[in-house]
Amino acid sequence: MMFLGSRISLLSYYQYLHLAKLLPPLSNDDPIRWNFCEIGILTKDYNSSPHTDANDKLDYLDNYFKEQLNMLSRSTYLPDHQQQRARNALNHVERWGTGTPTTCGYQVVGDTSLEEVEIIQYFCCRGLGICYRINNYWVHMFLAFCFSHYTSVAIFIKGGKVYFGKYPGISMFAWGKGRKLGSYTTVINGQSVRRSRRTS
Repeated sequence: MMFLGSRISLLSYYQYLHLAKLLPPLSNDDPIRWNFCEIGILTKDYNSSPHTDANDKLDYLDNYFKEQLNMLSRSTYLPDHQQQRARNALNHVERWGTGTPTTCGYQVVGDTSLEEVEIIQYFCCRGLGICYRINNYWVHMFLAFCFSHYTSVAIFIKGGKVYFGKYPGISMFAWGKGRKLGSYTTVINGQSVRRSRRTS
């Protein structure tokens, strides 16, 4: 599980490398310390209700980020386009705050020929008003504390028949990395409710 998690988190290393240089605990040059995510996530046939991952937000780093990005945005040693990138990052931190990215990968597994079954499942970004269809070997990374999101129930279609949630011999396997323990916020009957993240 940790092997899969470390492979998938390479995406955040590449995407967030510039932020890694700013994070105090990640400033060490030893690559083993470039670890955004603290726990492996492993699921099968997963779906969820709309939620945000509140524990992924790192409020204690906001001021540090703002100071560093302010300094970079005014630096005369940087070209204009890099100063603009620092200003854009600063706008992001001021609007959304600082947090760790959650990285997920999806793979269809099973003992039935995949050509015979169409699988329809979505990663829904309810807080943004968009959805992405999950495909085999799809990988994505997002700031889970910024907006409400969820994974829809899978629909399987074979030979004119529709199967809801599960299909014999086929599963959607998902894995990734995120923050350990803590809480998330979900919506129940139109109200935001804080829940604990389980370690199991």
